[in-house]
Amino acid sequence: MPRRGRLGTGSMGDVWAVKLHYEGSMFDAALKESRVCGHVVNTNLKHEALILQALQHNRHIPRLYAYGRQKHFEYIAMEQCGPSLAQDKSRIMPVSEVFELALQLLDALEAIHHVGILHADVTPGNILLCPAKLGVPQRFVICDFSLSRSLATSARGGVNHLIGSMHWASVRSHQHQALGPGHDLEGLAYILLYVLKGWLPWKPIDDASVGELFTSEWATSGKPLQSIREKIGRTKEAWSGEMLSSGLPPVFGDLLDYARRLGPNDVPAYDMLRQRFQHDRTESQIEEDNPPTSGFPWGSKNITQDDPFITWEQIEVPSDSLTHFRLGNDWWQGELPAEIDLPNAFNYVLDSAWNLHVDVSWAA
Repeated sequence: MPRRGRLGTGSMGDVWAVKLHYEGSMFDAALKESRVCGHVVNTNLKHEALILQALQHNRHIPRLYAYGRQKHFEYIAMEQCGPSLAQDKSRIMPVSEVFELALQLLDALEAIHHVGILHADVTPGNILLCPAKLGVPQRFVICDFSLSRSLATSARGGVNHLIGSMHWASVRSHQHQALGPGHDLEGLAYILLYVLKGWLPWKPIDDASVGELFTSEWATSGKPLQSIREKIGRTKEAWSGEMLSSGLPPVFGDLLDYARRLGPNDVPAYDMLRQRFQHDRTESQIEEDNPPTSGFPWGSKNITQDDPFITWEQIEVPSDSLTHFRLGNDWWQGELPAEIDLPNAFNYVLDSAWNLHVDVSWAA
C-alpha cells in the first residue's frame, strides 16, 4: 500500500492518498492515521469509524472501507474525495452551484441528525467534492467526525469552551450554551454565504499577517485566542442573516436566522427547507453572467462605519481548529474526551468495515 502524498492535516493527524489492496484488486483511498497509546480503549478514529458506518446509507458521506489499529497508531481507510471548499482559491461560486451545494448538504445533515449525532464542525475544509465516476454523478460529501457527539448529550450543555472552528461555529457555541442541530445548520449557512460573497465580516480575507496579529493580541490581552473568539462571537451576533444576504436570494440569509432560532432540542424542518431552496432556485432571477466583481466586502454591500466588522488586520487566527489548545495530553494520545460520546442505541461494533493492516515500512 504505497503512500502517495498527504491530502491534509488536522487535529487528529494526517490524511494520506494511498492505494488499497483487497482480494486482488487495488483502488485509490484516503488513509487517516492518528497516534494512540496502547492502553487506550475509546479512541478517536474508532469513534469516527463508528459514525461513518452508521451513515453509509447516505451518498453525501464518504464510503468507509476499513479500520485498523497497530502499535502506536490507528487508521481509517475511506473513499478518496476532494478538493475541499477551503482549497478553492476562486472563493466565489455561481449561485446555481451554491443552491445545489445547499440541497445536498441539507440531505447530509438530516441523515447525521437522524442517527442522533451532532457533526459539530461544519467547515469549508470538511466539505469535499467527489468527482463523477462509474456512472455516479459528482457530489458533495461532509467528512471529519472527530468532534461529533451525541445530540442528547450536547443538548444538555455543560461545556465551557467553543465547539467547532471559530469562523463557522454557532453563536450559541461562542456563548457556551447547549447545542442542537441548529449548530450545524448555522455553520452551513455561514459557508453558503461565504462561497456566494467571498467574505464574511469575521473571516480574514488575507491570512498573511497571522503571526504578527497573534503576537499583537497576546501583547494586548495575554489571552489571544480567547480575545479572538470573543471578537468573532460579538461580530456574528451583530449580523443577521438578512444583513449578510443583502443582494443575494434571501433564502440564504433566512437559513441563518432560522438556524439561530432553533433550540438545542428542536428538530429542523428539513422538508420545508428543501422546498424553500428548490423554489428559490427556480425563481431566482440573478444573472449568472454577472457575478460579483470583487471578493472583498465592498463588492456586494456598502460597508459603513456603523457596520460591525472585523478586518484581517484586526484578527489573528493561528489555526482554523481550536482543538489544539483546549485539549489535554490524553487527547493527543488518542483517547476520546469524556464530552464526546455516541447515542446509546449505536452499534459499537465495526461489522461493516474491513480489518485494515497497514505496512508501516512505507517510504515517506
